[in-house]
Amino acid sequence: MRASANFVRLSLRMMFCYLPVRGKPISVGSRSTTALQLRRTFAVYLLMVLLGCSQQSPLPAKIPTDVSVKGPSNGKLLQVKLTYGEHRSTLNGSTMGTHYTVKISHTDESVLKTARESVSGVLGKIDSMMSTYKPDSELSRFNQHQSTEPFKVSREMIEIFQAAREVSEATSGAFDITIGPIVNAWGFGPEKKTAPPTDAEIAELLPRVDYRIVSVDAAASTIQKERADIYCDLSGIAQGYAADEVAKLLDELGITNYMIDISGEFRTHGVNEHGQPWQIGIERPDAAERTAQLVVPLSNKSLATSGDYRNYREVNGVRLSHEIDPATGHPVQHKLASATIIADRCTLADAYATALMVLGPEKALALANEKELAVYLLVRNDSGGFDELRSAKFSERETKR
Repeated sequence: MRASANFVRLSLRMMFCYLPVRGKPISVGSRSTTALQLRRTFAVYLLMVLLGCSQQSPLPAKIPTDVSVKGPSNGKLLQVKLTYGEHRSTLNGSTMGTHYTVKISHTDESVLKTARESVSGVLGKIDSMMSTYKPDSELSRFNQHQSTEPFKVSREMIEIFQAAREVSEATSGAFDITIGPIVNAWGFGPEKKTAPPTDAEIAELLPRVDYRIVSVDAAASTIQKERADIYCDLSGIAQGYAADEVAKLLDELGITNYMIDISGEFRTHGVNEHGQPWQIGIERPDAAERTAQLVVPLSNKSLATSGDYRNYREVNGVRLSHEIDPATGHPVQHKLASATIIADRCTLADAYATALMVLGPEKALALANEKELAVYLLVRNDSGGFDELRSAKFSERETKR
């Protein structure tokens, strides 16, 4: 502060003691001005110095709501942008065929540069491991491994296969990563097919769909098929896993207040820039403009939503959801439009949301109450609107707010 005061005194001397007589033009660079104009310039400059020495103003009394709305988008891993707002920084980019946003509040700027570079690296690494669209990814190489011999994989692949197995067992196979061949047959995978598969084709593919015929040996870092033609698809869990890995990175950097959003799979910690829980909007399906059906305050938790309203195909006037039932090999046909779940780990939340969409409203709600999951369902009704179903755990959470 003493240095700043000295600088102010020097500026005053320059302004009042060393200026030429008023009205006489003087040259400043390549421009001509007058002493009066120069005095005014110095006055503005002095004001800027004084303001720069003042302390940061407090937060406004009325805090605007900052809502992040769940909803997928498409893209490629191209760039990361870092923008600054009041007490908050936002990292934006594309990864895994979708868009991501990381919001960080109350963090030193020197840490943000490291965070920006590291987040991009983590997401690029996971994409290179778990994409079925990249023939050289770790997952693609496992799918191409036409053998029942153990296949050596990374720590990340072991973890995600273990998590997938956990949710598969808890949902009696409603979530199943071996659904890949049927996903491709319906045109929702790397092989863009226009005609839907016949019943005979589905019947031929169904024996390849069973989560129990893929085993994990964590000690040996291997995964193993019981059938050589098993093809796994991690799209129902990989984005949630990526959010958890980014959270792990931010924790290691000492960042305590953040919100991670990878195509609507959220992982949060701490509070937003206003000192409040992060505000997560659950999207209203089928809306002409993306709007929030419900806003959920979230801190130190994950939230994932799966729905039938963004990724679908129309064949002969019939809408085909990308949510495919592993038991039948067909897209789901019930009235459940979206399923949202709150959990500690985004990996599990992502997979459970997929399973709930497969089960349909009644079975999904029953499973949520049985497993004590915080679940919120939007079900299409006959009037063109939506009925809201809440599990006991979700209602309990709302009551405590």
